[in-house]
Amino acid sequence: MAEIFEKVLVEVMKAVGKGAAKIIVWMAHQIEKK
Repeated sequence: MAEIFEKVLVEVMKAVGKGAAKIIVWMAHQIEKK
């Protein structure tokens, strides 16, 4: 059971990491425009 939970947690962290990276890049572009 713990193994499945760990696999799901890793996938969630990957998705969150990609989302955070997109937000950081978008924010950087917004700052550059100013």
